[in-house]
Formats: sequence, C-alpha cells, structure tokens
Amino acid sequence: MTKIHLYFVPGLAASKEIFKNIDFNSITNKNLYNKKIIFVVGLPRSGTTLIHQILSAHSEIYGVGESIVLNIYFYKNLLSENFQNTFFNESYLNELSFKFGADYEYFNNNKIIVDKAPSNFFWIGFIRLLFPNSKIIHVNRNIKDNCLSIYKNLFGGNRTDWTYNEKNIIKYINIYRDLMQFWKNKIGNYIYEIKYEGLVENKEVEIKKMLEFCNLNWQPDCLEFYKKKNPIKTVSINQSRKPIYKDSVNKSKNYKDFLYYSAKEKIYEACNDNIGTKWNFLLAFTHHSTECSHQQARYRCNHQHHNQHLHAQPGTTGSQQLKITVAHGILTSCEFE
Repeated sequence: MTKIHLYFVPGLAASKEIFKNIDFNSITNKNLYNKKIIFVVGLPRSGTTLIHQILSAHSEIYGVGESIVLNIYFYKNLLSENFQNTFFNESYLNELSFKFGADYEYFNNNKIIVDKAPSNFFWIGFIRLLFPNSKIIHVNRNIKDNCLSIYKNLFGGNRTDWTYNEKNIIKYINIYRDLMQFWKNKIGNYIYEIKYEGLVENKEVEIKKMLEFCNLNWQPDCLEFYKKKNPIKTVSINQSRKPIYKDSVNKSKNYKDFLYYSAKEKIYEACNDNIGTKWNFLLAFTHHSTECSHQQARYRCNHQHHNQHLHAQPGTTGSQQLKITVAHGILTSCEFE
C-alpha cells in the first residue's frame, strides 16, 4: 500500500510554534478589515455544510461554500523563511487583511460572508488577527460517525487523499484535535462550539444560540434552509437539500465490527470525556488488564503507575499506541502516538 503524505503536519507544528507565546489580548491594531466574516470549521463530514446552509438562509448572510482564499496563501507561505517576521509586521498585516477582505467581497460586498472550508481550523489564530470582527463556529460530531462518513465518501483532489486510508484518517483527526485544543486554550471565547447531535435534537434552540453568537436576529428561514437553492459543491449536496434528520446519528454502530479505529476510539472517547477527573475513573474503566476484541487484533490496556501512562498496546496487528497521561492523580491528556 502506498503511504499517503500528510501535507498538513508541518502546518500544525508551524501554527503552534508561531502562536505559543502570542497574547491576543495585547494586540490592538485597529487598521484592519472590520467587516464581519463567519468561518465554519471542523472535520470534513462533521456538519459544516449543514451549518453553512442554515446560516446562508439568513437575509443578512451570503454563503460562499468552501473558499480557498486562506488556504492558498498559507499553504504557499507558512513554511517560508522569515514568514513570522513578515506576517507580524503591522503594515503587512493591514495590507493582507484588506486584500483578503476584498477577495471575500468579490462574492458579495453587501452581506456577511460565510466561509465553510473545514480546514480553516488550521488558521484560526491568523483569522483572529486578520479579521478582528470575524466569528468562528466549530462543528463537533461523534467521532466514530464522523470517521465512517469520511471513509465512505469520495472527495476527489490530492489534498483529500488521506480520506481513503483508515490510518491516515486517525492521524488527521489527532492533528485536528490537538490544534483545536491549542486554539481553545488560547482564544476559547472566540470559538463557538456546536455539536451536530445537539443540533439534530434541538434544531430551533441550537440555531438561535448560534445566531446570537454571530450577533444576528432569529429568522424562521434558517429553520427551513432546505427550501433555499443556494449552490452546494460538496459531497453533502443531497443531505443539505433536506430538513435536518436523525438518520446519521450513531450510524457507525452498524459497522463497529469492521472499523479499524473502533476499539481504540472506545478507550479514547472514554478518557477524553473525563479529562480533569480523578485517575480512579481509569482504574474502573481498565481493571488493570482489559482486552478489547476487534477483528483479529487485541488491545491490552496496561495500568502503569510508575510512569503515569497507560497504553493501549497493539496485539496481533500493528497500530499506534494510545497514551493516557496523568498528573498528580488527574487525567490530563489522551492521545495516539
């Protein structure tokens, strides 16, 4: 099997390195593009198109779909020499802000623009600097349902070739989770979290809360977004022409015996749902030696007090290890190595 190059790995490291010591509250540049732009980010197939269509049904909003405005610039320049010094030069930042603003106004210069390119989560820190009045909406979906939906769809394009390989899907998800946690720690108040399952269960309530975050009034058309004929150029085209439905919630349960990541994700989700809780939770979950059957593979979870790590180690087949870290008796992180 050909190994697929994960082009986004350098972007993750570079973004974190650039912003690790940045205090966003201390930046007071007022000579920037000040119109509101709404960015909808998340994993592919997480519900970003649905959110885009709901927002686009609002009379004050124009949805541009998955814009390449930011991706083209950052993929080209992020890893270039002296990028950081150039980008943070105030005059350059001002110029770039208005250039991007003009690019978005090309679509529509009278309404609020919505850009739903999921991979814009890589650039949240840059977006915060370039567009001080912008809004970030992060769509979060049950990870197993999300993985299944990614794997079973044909996206096209060489930047999505990672979606056809289960191991690469896991790598991408780890990168996404790591970077989103970084942004939340830095500028959590700037990012609005909406759960796909919550939206499906309580449509009007969740839509109203999202509009409030965007400083927009409620409009019933947002609930009947499917009646609009806004253009859709993603694999979600058929679903987005229908009312919100529940068929996709917990769909992965139908395929649990065939998914490479199910056994490990069970441990991963249980741990991440309990970040910040006592280590005793993990003892109750693992019982020191828990075997998780998954096709021909077995994963043994070994409790290791001495180094405060717990690994879900591969059995008959190779895989990444799942490392759970504990500090002073508190569960602090859970990640694939």
